[in-house]
Amino acid sequence: MILILIAAVVGFAIVFENKFKGISIDYENKTKQLEKITAKAVSEEAKSQQIYEIKENLQKDKETLEQSYSSISKENSDLKVELESLKSELYAVKSQLADKSGKLGLLESRYNEVQSSLVNANDQVSWLSFKVKELCGKLENAGEEC
Repeated sequence: MILILIAAVVGFAIVFENKFKGISIDYENKTKQLEKITAKAVSEEAKSQQIYEIKENLQKDKETLEQSYSSISKENSDLKVELESLKSELYAVKSQLADKSGKLGLLESRYNEVQSSLVNANDQVSWLSFKVKELCGKLENAGEEC
């Protein structure tokens, strides 16, 4: 009976040891799998953090670009208004210039007429002066005073 008992205890010990080895090996395998999964999760978390930072940077860049676009768009609009104003002013100045050019042409033609009249008058004065001298010469020859 003692031998049976010892054999039963040894049998239980062997079965228990085999079960314990199986559980131990299973535990080791599960631990290795858990470590791989943990490493993968840490890697994924790092990637997720990088993606989050990239998204944040993109959002900030987008806001900056939108502000720049808005500013440039307003400046463009202001420049268009100023351009239209300058075009109107240029048109008015061109109109004034055309008017002044017309008046200048008229004054030049009047100047040319007056100058021509003056030349004719000078010619007449010269001719009359010559006639006066001629007549004075005839009067002096006739004994008269001029």
